[in-house]
Amino acid sequence: MKIKFLTWNTQLYEYGNTKGKTIENGLKVYNQEIEIIKKHFFDLSDDEKAIAVLQEIPYRIKINRKWCLHPVFEEFENDFPDTDYDIIYHSGWHIKMTVVIASKGIVSECKGKTNLYIPFMINSLQLNVLALHAHNAFETRKWLAEHEDYKPNIMLGDFNAGNYRKSNKDNEIAVNRQNYLLLTEGYIDLCQGVYNTKYQTQIDHILLENIDEFKYKFENVKVNYDVKISDHYPVYCDVLFEDVEIL
Repeated sequence: MKIKFLTWNTQLYEYGNTKGKTIENGLKVYNQEIEIIKKHFFDLSDDEKAIAVLQEIPYRIKINRKWCLHPVFEEFENDFPDTDYDIIYHSGWHIKMTVVIASKGIVSECKGKTNLYIPFMINSLQLNVLALHAHNAFETRKWLAEHEDYKPNIMLGDFNAGNYRKSNKDNEIAVNRQNYLLLTEGYIDLCQGVYNTKYQTQIDHILLENIDEFKYKFENVKVNYDVKISDHYPVYCDVLFEDVEIL
């Protein structure tokens, strides 16, 4: 089976909720982004499935002193009906969240969901995947330590951390970098060395466990720099799971 992965911090929450940015503005940006996200699920062959991990999806908002579903999220639900897709997210009262969209029938949710961390399983492969939007690498290490019974074979999303240095004031990210290196022990970072934000930072990642029992090959790792809607660029990778040697 080939899984086509996409991870993208959409920045949709900021477009529709921060000072001076209206809901109407957020919906306008959403209409641009939704075509890019839907395209990820187009023209799949019989042996291909798709998974998208999206960060900063607006969820709840207070309108006329009453909390309700965000209009952007209502549009999101309409565009990805559960008859055609599996959608995994953490319901509650938070204002934004990470969302997983998958081809119908290939994933199931696991325990431990928050608005930032979404653990799930690729059913036929019995592989654990952690979708995330972390504040830093230490926070992700803490989540993993609190869920020792859940061992992710794949982690992807916005880690807000990476194995890179800043030419100026590197000490500001040094501890975060060290925690990221500890976090990624035993994983292959498919995005290492490639910037994926407009700030030219390397903080969005697709990590694959590097263990002999987990056999795969990957291809088409891509950051789409042509999409400039968000301050993050969409990151893509195709992973073929079969009985092959680990790269």
